[in-house]
Amino acid sequence: MAVHKAFSKTAQYLASLTAQQDLWTELAKSLYSFFGADVVGFGDREPQGGVRIYHLGFRGREHPFSETDREEMKRDIGDVLDSGFLTTRLIQAPEPGQFLFLPMTHKGLTSAVLVIGHYSPLPFTNEWIDAYLSTAAIAGTLFARLNAEKALLEAHENLESRVRERTAELRASNESLHKEIVERRKAEDELKSERDSLNTLMEGLASSGVGVSVVSSEFEILSQNEVMAERFGEIGGRRCYEAYRGMETSCGGCHMREAIREGSAGRTSFIARDGRTYELFVAPLRGLTGTGNRVIEVFGDVTALKRAEAERIEMEKRLQSLEKVESLGRMAGSIAHHFNNKLATVLGNLELALWDLAEESEVRASIVESMKAAHQAADVSLMMLAYLGQTTGRKEPVDLVETIRESLKSSSVSIPRHVRLETDFPPGRPIILGDNLHVKQIFANLVSNAVEAIEQNEGNLTVSVHVSQGAEIRGFRFFPMDWEPKAEQYICLSVSDTGCGIELTTIEKLFDPYFSTKFTGRGMGLPVLLGLARAHNGATTVVSSPGEGSTFRVFFPLHAMEAAPPFKETPHTDKGAQDRAFVLLVDDDPWVRNMAQSMLKRMGYGVLAASGGAEALKLFEEDPDRVRIVITDLTMPGMDGWETLTALRKIRPNVPVVLASGYDLALALDRDCIEQPNAFAHKPYSMGELKSAIDKALQQAVSK
Repeated sequence: MAVHKAFSKTAQYLASLTAQQDLWTELAKSLYSFFGADVVGFGDREPQGGVRIYHLGFRGREHPFSETDREEMKRDIGDVLDSGFLTTRLIQAPEPGQFLFLPMTHKGLTSAVLVIGHYSPLPFTNEWIDAYLSTAAIAGTLFARLNAEKALLEAHENLESRVRERTAELRASNESLHKEIVERRKAEDELKSERDSLNTLMEGLASSGVGVSVVSSEFEILSQNEVMAERFGEIGGRRCYEAYRGMETSCGGCHMREAIREGSAGRTSFIARDGRTYELFVAPLRGLTGTGNRVIEVFGDVTALKRAEAERIEMEKRLQSLEKVESLGRMAGSIAHHFNNKLATVLGNLELALWDLAEESEVRASIVESMKAAHQAADVSLMMLAYLGQTTGRKEPVDLVETIRESLKSSSVSIPRHVRLETDFPPGRPIILGDNLHVKQIFANLVSNAVEAIEQNEGNLTVSVHVSQGAEIRGFRFFPMDWEPKAEQYICLSVSDTGCGIELTTIEKLFDPYFSTKFTGRGMGLPVLLGLARAHNGATTVVSSPGEGSTFRVFFPLHAMEAAPPFKETPHTDKGAQDRAFVLLVDDDPWVRNMAQSMLKRMGYGVLAASGGAEALKLFEEDPDRVRIVITDLTMPGMDGWETLTALRKIRPNVPVVLASGYDLALALDRDCIEQPNAFAHKPYSMGELKSAIDKALQQAVSK
């Protein structure tokens, strides 16, 4: 305890020194005061290469040394400067005394020697030697710091921090190591003593879960502690690269070789043959003779840290992907609205033109083809919305097995003769909430993808449906990446093929729009499948390897195991609907407004046209009862469709309203509003689709 207090006071005292003070004088004072030393001195090299002694002081005594004593002290100082190891000397005259010659080092170089003596025939205890060594190290570092250029200050502080860390890690072993330095001069078997001390160190670190081994310059493992034995077995005598990594030759850029050759420590990380990641610290191990042909290796298990870092990188990738999807969603929604608005005008006017053309007109075929192309153009925006999960349709009970059977019977799913179809369906009738057409599209895309993978070869295609527990499927690699199972049970639609298989790097890109391993222009089938699965609160997984086929699974939340009663819509025909009833048509786009007005007039309706919600409200207030039905656009400047609907219902609560939009039904109706439309018309709409929406709205209004 006294040694610890003395060293702490000395360390604090030295740390408080300034560049203007004489380090040697102040250090001598502290050693006299705190340690009770009798003799304190310093030595270093002269510019000409000789050894000098200076600031040699004696507490309460005259100069006690002869010239011979001084020359022997110089030789001892020279040995310490050359080797970097402490040495001791017993001086008999004028009275017995023990003297320590301690290296004062900085950055691995010994620049001066601290001489400490006390008049006693008894040797220094290990505690005092440890304290004096630490004091010499602090004084040497401080001396270098006070004399270094200002530009090297930060480098020195960094080194000092590393020395403190190293000291803290090996503090428990310092006493054993210093004791070994003293005892090895007296021991007959120097090697055995050193090995025993090292074993003590390694077992001490083992209690903290740190692995330690000693390796020779020939890469042979000389000793190991219990931690290394538990992880790698008894590996004494084996080559380190073979025992730790399972390699046949030494590792490239070996830190152990550098530690022996350069005498410097090194740090690296590697994955061992036990599958764990280790942080390896390598340092040269020298004995009292100063020779260095061995290294000590300290292993820290950083597997958890590396895994956490990998998970962080993966989360960043997922976040970037989610941000991309969100950005695409906003862009696709905006494009769909404006694009479909323009197509509504094109398709509507083309359809009106057909009404005015004679059946035998040569222009008629060109107009029909133009309408087909315009409808296909509208499908492009719908496919993007489907990929982004922004199209859900109406969610109704869907018998998944029955839907698959219907698809297999229809022409929408084509399976060539060289492909053998196998099915495995459960005895019950699994019901999901969704859109029957979208579920059929998901299945058709899966089958089409499987058939293309089999190509012209004979192969098997297996379709199965089974129930999975939500807890069982956690940990799967899902698409989309942010999806997690929240329902208790899921119904899994699985489609497997014996085709060519898929590379792992390709699987990550399968659901990107227009990515394809086929010819240019393909590649929206799987992205649309993913979007439709997302719209049904589901996800998909892919298991595949080259040459071994693929299995695609789509998980839907299970609604019930018994089919709900089929929904039957009662046909309705309102004979008075066209009896010059007025339709209030509200749309800010003049082209769409004129086209829709022409369609309504062809149906026999009178039309009150308004370019916005305020104008529509004014027309409606003049005579609310003459308006049989309202058709209003969703997105308009000023009052939008929802605000217009609410305002009209305040005047006449039961007025039928059709909401029209270029957005998908799910997005268009995603508004927390008390008043709801009676029907929805998706732009671009044909005359038949517009009439169907009007009939539906009138029927619903009557039923209420």
